[in-house]
Amino acid sequence: MFLIISFFPTFLSAMNEEAQEAFEKARKEASEGDWRDAAEEYKNALFHAENPVIKANALKKAAEAYKNAELYYKEFKCLKTLIENAPEQIDFKQTVEREYKIANLYFDGYREIPYTWMPWIEDDDHAIEIYETVLKQSPYAEFIPQLLTKLGYLYLDDGENTKAEETYKKVIDEYPKKKEAATAYLDLAYLYLKLAERGDGDGYYTRNAQKTLLEFIKKYPDAPEMKWAKESLNRTYEMGAERIYKLADYYYDKGNVKTTKRYIRDILVNYPETKTAVKAEELLNSLEEPLYPETKKDETGETEEKSKYETKSFPTIKKQNLIIPANSEYKWLRPIVEEPLRKDKLLEQEYKNQI
Repeated sequence: MFLIISFFPTFLSAMNEEAQEAFEKARKEASEGDWRDAAEEYKNALFHAENPVIKANALKKAAEAYKNAELYYKEFKCLKTLIENAPEQIDFKQTVEREYKIANLYFDGYREIPYTWMPWIEDDDHAIEIYETVLKQSPYAEFIPQLLTKLGYLYLDDGENTKAEETYKKVIDEYPKKKEAATAYLDLAYLYLKLAERGDGDGYYTRNAQKTLLEFIKKYPDAPEMKWAKESLNRTYEMGAERIYKLADYYYDKGNVKTTKRYIRDILVNYPETKTAVKAEELLNSLEEPLYPETKKDETGETEEKSKYETKSFPTIKKQNLIIPANSEYKWLRPIVEEPLRKDKLLEQEYKNQI
């Protein structure tokens, strides 16, 4: 304590007047327990300070004051600035771990109250932002597997399906021996199942769900989630068979028997235990029936085909015969001949006769 008190006058003398005044105000506010105002004064000192060491000290003091005021997002912003601009002035490992703890507070439901006089107004959830920041700052920290699992859950909850998929795969691929890998398997399978239910045109999600669940069952045979995993695996088989059956039914309606049989065979070979396989067999049996009924011979030996439709003759209608006019060249109407043209032809013929 004596060293701190003796150091403080020397520390203040190294600052300009504005920074020194801000530090003194911050110290007074902190001694009175007004940590919000103390933090703002430390940031004011940061703004006026010229020495990088003094700037770093002002940021550290501001972060500490925000922590005491339970304004953890503001504390995080100070810590992030310290890591980016003054890493040599801090304990890097300790600072990153503090950021991770703040993210966990948000993950557990904490929300910052920006205004003390309106406690019902809460700030946004900053868990994803802080987790992503910590992941970039210290990608090989010991807590990264836990961080990735929580981050994947938040992505999934926010509908960021691609990011969630990539995050779970990262845990499985890079931390296969960690307990978080088992959780990542289950969460990834759950993601694929939900996406397959929404629509799986080429079967991508169904196949990946099956693959993920099979790997989990093989790798963690004693896992307490084994019942859910096996039930979900059977569900993927039903979903896969149903998708193929819809294709078979489509080609059946189009009259493409060859393609229909190919899809039915796929169901019977790859999904024989599913309920859809029963429907596929029924459809196959209908394809084996003849397309036309057998013909029967009458007494004269001629084949007689019976139609399922009632046949009727056209009713007779009395009508007048149309007479073809003479010189009409077998046309119903006489051709129209212009009178001037007729005279020209007569003159031409008369002239030829004279010659």
